[in-house]
This record gives sequence, structure tokens and C-alpha cells, in this order.
Amino acid sequence: MVKSFSKLAVFLLIAALVAVAGLTACTSAPEPTPPPTVTINSPQDGVELPAGDVTVSISVSNFNIVPKLGQSSAAGEGHIHYYLDAEPPVTPGQPAVSAPGTYAATPATSHTWENVKAGAHTFSVQLVNNNHTPLEPPVVAQVTVNLRAPPPPALAPSLKILSPVPNATLPAGPVTVKIEVTNFSIVNKLGQSSAAGEGHIHYYLDAEPPVTPGQPAVSAPG
Repeated sequence: MVKSFSKLAVFLLIAALVAVAGLTACTSAPEPTPPPTVTINSPQDGVELPAGDVTVSISVSNFNIVPKLGQSSAAGEGHIHYYLDAEPPVTPGQPAVSAPGTYAATPATSHTWENVKAGAHTFSVQLVNNNHTPLEPPVVAQVTVNLRAPPPPALAPSLKILSPVPNATLPAGPVTVKIEVTNFSIVNKLGQSSAAGEGHIHYYLDAEPPVTPGQPAVSAPG
């Protein structure tokens, strides 16, 4: 009788432990939701680009981008603020806007800043609520880019006759024409394919220089 009672007690203890373990498993806390993130895909930090229009492209995770700008805040959704050379405002409950012309609010995952001047510039992005306030904690990404000035425009070729001077009176016979050429390379490639910035010279006597584009600039023989 005692043995039967002991076996019953052990069985009941095991059953109780299994039940407690099952209850613990059922009541375990759910996995936490991953926090929102924003990443600037381009331009990359430290890159050098030509001055002018700069497009900032981003990717967003764990946050719904919705076109509800100015509406009431709702958890897990909102839009994006882009900043140019401005520190993203992150005061809780306050609109995350900087000075006019230094930020843009949009649900788009890219934004183009137009006519950005040469020099070092900081491009930032921030995920914000529908009512433009920052998330808590703030979600911000930032890159610094150096924009180089465009090269100066090429100077136009020029040609000047040094001698004879205009309206000069000279004896009949041989006449030597001396010239000065700037911003143009004189090369010995007569008849070869055209190449920008180089060529040769045509001299004319009592003939109007032909100037039809694409046509040989030759006058009558002699």
C-alpha cells in the first residue's frame, strides 16, 4: 500500500511539473519588435561629386512610409525629412523642421537637392511621425559629401595676323604672312580624322574663306 502511494505521489509531482513548464512556455514574453532604421544608400559618406543636383536615396526598415503628412501621429508609420547642411531637430513632440530651404518632408525614398554649390555638404535624413515630430528614440542617418566645382569652360581658339599689318603698302613680289594662334594645337595631320582642339591652317589670297560647317574650307586652286 505504501509503495502504491509513493508511485502515485511521484506521478502527480511529475504531472505538476509538466503543467507548470507548459504554462511557463505559454506565458513567455513575445519577441520584441525590431526598431525602425533608415540608411542612406547614396551618396556614400566621403564621396566626391560634381557640384549641382544631388539625389539622396534611402532605404527604411520596420517602419511604414505613408502619405499622411500633417495628420495625427500613429505608431509605426510616418514619412521622411531630408536635410541639407542642417542638424536634424530631435526634440520630442516638436516638429523636426529646420530653416526654410534646408529640409524637405516627403513619403518618397529619394530626394534631389538642386544646384548645390561646390564644397563640403552634409546630407541627413530622419524618420518622423505623421505630424512631423521625431520618433522616440530619434532615427537619423547622415553623410558628408564633397562637391567639386565644374572645370572652367574651354577658351575659344583665336587667330591673329601679325604681318603684314592692315592697309600696309608693300612692293610687288613675295609676301610673307605671319600669324599667331592661341587655344588651338597646330598638328601635321592634314586629311586625317577631325579631333577637338587641333588642326592646321589654310592661307588664302584674294578669296573669301569658306566657312560652311562640315565642308572643306578650300577655295579655287591657286
